[in-house]
Amino acid sequence: MTSRTDTAPLAETSPEERLERLKGLLRGTRGTRAAQALRSSGAGNVLIGALLHAADRLRAGHQATDLEQKLLAVLRAKVPDAEIREWGRVYREAVNQLGENVAVVPRALSTRPVASGYSFADLRAGWGPVVAETMAQKNAMVVSREILAAGAPVEDAEFIAALLENGGLGAVGFDRPRGTLNGASAAGEQMIGEAEGPAEETQGEGDGRAVYREFRAKLELENFYVHREVGDQGGGKDEIYWLASSGSDLINGPAYRSQEFGAVKRGETRSFSSNRVIFDGKMAKRLAMVLYCMEADQSTAAWYDDLMKALGDLAKALYALEFGNALLPGLPGADLVTLATELAKMGVILMEALRNYDDLSATRGIAFTAFDMALLYHRDGGNVAYHFNGDGHHELRMKYTGEPVPFPVGTLEYLVQDARGHWSVPISLGWESMSAPAVASYNGKLYAAFIRPSDQAVMWSVQEAGIWSEPLQIGGWRSYYPPALAAAHGKLYIMVSGLDTKLYWSTFTEATSWSAATQVSVVVNQERPSLTTTAKRSGSGETVWMTCTVKNGNPFTMYHDGTRWTANLDPMPYSPLVRDVSMAPGTSVAYEPWRATRIGETVHVSKPVFTALGPVHWTEKVGPSWPSAHGPTLVTHGSAMHLLFCGTDGGLYTSAAGTQQRTRLTKAAPMDASAAVSHNHKLYVMYRR
Repeated sequence: MTSRTDTAPLAETSPEERLERLKGLLRGTRGTRAAQALRSSGAGNVLIGALLHAADRLRAGHQATDLEQKLLAVLRAKVPDAEIREWGRVYREAVNQLGENVAVVPRALSTRPVASGYSFADLRAGWGPVVAETMAQKNAMVVSREILAAGAPVEDAEFIAALLENGGLGAVGFDRPRGTLNGASAAGEQMIGEAEGPAEETQGEGDGRAVYREFRAKLELENFYVHREVGDQGGGKDEIYWLASSGSDLINGPAYRSQEFGAVKRGETRSFSSNRVIFDGKMAKRLAMVLYCMEADQSTAAWYDDLMKALGDLAKALYALEFGNALLPGLPGADLVTLATELAKMGVILMEALRNYDDLSATRGIAFTAFDMALLYHRDGGNVAYHFNGDGHHELRMKYTGEPVPFPVGTLEYLVQDARGHWSVPISLGWESMSAPAVASYNGKLYAAFIRPSDQAVMWSVQEAGIWSEPLQIGGWRSYYPPALAAAHGKLYIMVSGLDTKLYWSTFTEATSWSAATQVSVVVNQERPSLTTTAKRSGSGETVWMTCTVKNGNPFTMYHDGTRWTANLDPMPYSPLVRDVSMAPGTSVAYEPWRATRIGETVHVSKPVFTALGPVHWTEKVGPSWPSAHGPTLVTHGSAMHLLFCGTDGGLYTSAAGTQQRTRLTKAAPMDASAAVSHNHKLYVMYRR
């Protein structure tokens, strides 16, 4: 941006007033809400510190770094270079007097020599402590996408109260995959079947991580509810208006200023007129947004557009950084929330310096990813509410009206049914799979496995506290067919058909990770296996059951008692199976493994008949003759068994055992069989979209 050395002084405040306000902030003597919002414990406010450091370097005649150029451009939106140099002088005087104890500036900047620039690389290298400090505060929050998908409020009472305690400032974002699998590595470089190449961790798009594509995102403001009105400040008009700046990873969003809402009162809901759109543009991965709830005063605000555009450009520049390496263990999404917080604070300090009156009620930083946009697109009404609890308390409702997120066909999604029977909207994982997935609950965590299309690698991921890890390949395993998972005997079992069409199995514990693959030597030409776990018939321990289909479509069943696999002759009282088969433990008899498959358009459900020697054959129970495009899925959840299947209309249906009723799960559109598991009192259903 061209230097604005000829910019006229601002009408809102004089240069002298701005410098005095800056002095008060740096010395910790300014008692406004903005000063309260800018409090730091030593690492936060890194963008503010870098801005003041850049002003000091401009004063000293040093060339600005890449980051400093972006930060100075924000200040130059309305402040001339001559005054920026004065900001640098005031900052340097405060540092010389107070050292690292200068207020609102982190130690990493206050102790930095003026000759040493602060670049994007420096920001990335020192990002971890900034995230740690931000996320230790109650006004910064990472929300599970499952909460958003369920239609529940995204902000809790503790967070809303913390906004008021922090000058009305807060930031929120949603979880994203963890960077590691809790220290658990994949199995060694052992291959199965005809696999080639070493075991590997996923390193980028197309290799097991989410696949992003450009799309048009659009966000609109619908209305706001007044929990507590704002008091009139400085003799100005008692009116509310909203400002916003935004930037995606692809474009700088427009500057936004809403209409003014006069004489708002507690208990009212005020709707936005035609001026509703706060972002309408391209994105692929991320979008940062800062919103300000303002009380109108009698001064002009024509310069707001320049400031909001400059902040949006800064957001775009920052989102171009790769923050993945800075993630804190156990708190994915925190880096995005921290970035939104830092952007919000940049706007707060500039408004504090440039405005005549203390008319900023509350400020919110909000971070979105493509996954969040997909959820909002599916969510009824596409809306989400955010609280602005500062001088006043307003609940702002925002709506997504953009394009559906173009995740490729074959990416994984899942649904969650809570304890009340309420289903969430689809939650996109974005991982491409060439097969239907497998899911299992083990040691309080949810596990998933799928096949990576690029090289047929068998991938796995674990969900802990609602957050999925980035997928890893299990050793050198490869397959063309869906894997199967089940938990028993204190282990997680996986069964995979190798590229040689032979069947292999392995077990996992958190202490040892995956064991070496073992071939089931008595079975050849296997395709898709299915696993489930039941109680032992003796009443002590568990049994793992496996059913698969051989090349001619006939079934084959085995069971594992914790020591060995035992093959079971598997005569069927009906024609050969199609490939898809699913198993689930019975509800009335704990040791019975039920299974379901599809022949033509008829769902067949059967269970084994036991003698003193064990199971000898399977009886048939024909389910409802509903049209089904793919094989069914059986799952036992609570005290009931459920049947899920994909209808010929492309929808996913569910039915409780013993009923003739089916229910379509809204907006779910699987391309083949789904996987389902009962986990932590919820029912999870995963499929390829």
